[in-house]
Amino acid sequence: MKVFSKKYDFSSFASALITIIRRFPIALLFVVALAVALIAMVWKDDYNGVLLYYLSAGVLMSLMFHLWREDEQRSRLLDIAFALAHVLLIVDALWLNSLSYSDYSPSIFSARVAVFISFSLGIFTIPFMKKRSDLESLVFTNRVIVTSLGSIALCSLLTISVLMLYQGALALFGVKLDGITSDNIMITMLIVFMVLLCPLMICSRIPSGVEKLEGQFHASKFYRGTIRFMIFPVVMLYVAVLYVYLTLIVIH
Repeated sequence: MKVFSKKYDFSSFASALITIIRRFPIALLFVVALAVALIAMVWKDDYNGVLLYYLSAGVLMSLMFHLWREDEQRSRLLDIAFALAHVLLIVDALWLNSLSYSDYSPSIFSARVAVFISFSLGIFTIPFMKKRSDLESLVFTNRVIVTSLGSIALCSLLTISVLMLYQGALALFGVKLDGITSDNIMITMLIVFMVLLCPLMICSRIPSGVEKLEGQFHASKFYRGTIRFMIFPVVMLYVAVLYVYLTLIVIH
């Protein structure tokens, strides 16, 4: 993985991001909406579980239809099916929102969990329904799961690094914030990296075309750009803050 290749610059990183957006536009729109909704709920301290359910289910449903549409010639029929599925999801969310807290039952929660499981399984199976062999589906599933775990691990590392950098900067400059504000800032960082950036990285590594048959794992341009332009700078900044902090301790 040539992260430091001279041929790879920020324009390549930006073009890779544009490619992801063009491939999964609706799914990424749901991802952005989910991240914004979570951040707003954190700062307002007012949470809406139904809205989170709708946006989360919308991400999986849209991703499933995007992948299905890539290998399906009758795209207009799929667009109609996607629109109908979206309408049903909205109706379901509105119905849930009309219920009082006492009306919720284990069966309602089980049904919504089944929705997530169905969409998740659909991502790995529905795009390959017309294939004669299950090999493509198995290879695709294995590759997506492994690369997704790698993306989650990388975003977790980035999140921890940023949070440590934030705490180190506060200690270095003597900035004092009240507990609620500081906690909200850290939770916002967590949402940005794990809810917004992580799905982008996962989508960037979903194979397309003949790559779905390949068992080899390749680092996408967006993945390499994240390492080069985000993780390494954050780590270097954290090390710099540590050195300055230790220097001040020695001086005083």
